[in-house]
Amino acid sequence: MLKTMKQFVNLDFEPIAVRLNSAEEFAEAVELIETVRASLKEEEKVYLLPKTVDFMTKLHRAGNVVLGLRNEEGLLIGLTVVRKMHHWTDIPNFEGLPFIEFIYNQTPCLLQSVCTHPEYRSMGLADRLLKSAEEWCLKKERSRIVARIVIGNKGSLSAFERNEFEVLSEGIDKEDGYKFVYVGKKIVAPLVEDFSPAEQETETSVTAIFNT
Repeated sequence: MLKTMKQFVNLDFEPIAVRLNSAEEFAEAVELIETVRASLKEEEKVYLLPKTVDFMTKLHRAGNVVLGLRNEEGLLIGLTVVRKMHHWTDIPNFEGLPFIEFIYNQTPCLLQSVCTHPEYRSMGLADRLLKSAEEWCLKKERSRIVARIVIGNKGSLSAFERNEFEVLSEGIDKEDGYKFVYVGKKIVAPLVEDFSPAEQETETSVTAIFNT
């Protein structure tokens, strides 16, 4: 994957993490996506496909989530859609993906539409969204998280690489013909924060013994 240095502008505010739950909020999400798409070159618009309020409402009712970030004024400045897959075959362009050979029996979460407002790029918001997505997936007892990225979308590739996602497979979209890669990551619950450093080290050692 693309190798880049981690270069962020220091934020002078703390983004507010939110879950979008209403038609009004989904309309905000659609507007943000359109704003981001408008900032892209025509050939780059495939990086972020348009969404509708109806689409997001149906996702929400099916038990999925739209995670967002707001600034101090309440403006939605970043979002991602996180979907619970019931089986690997639910993932678009699933056929022939080699990575399912070793995680076939695990149900993953699929990330879509990771985006940040054009005025808030290179500020680490994508990293915050990915972290929020991982935490939500853990709560839903999903231990794998995957995303499909169009080859050429260097910004997304860099963000996922920074967050320790690995390239799992690549392919060509059956409908539009563009090349893409699937990236993925195994996520595990952190040790209990109440443990002291020494207790955490002991816990890790015990776990390693039982896993050998």
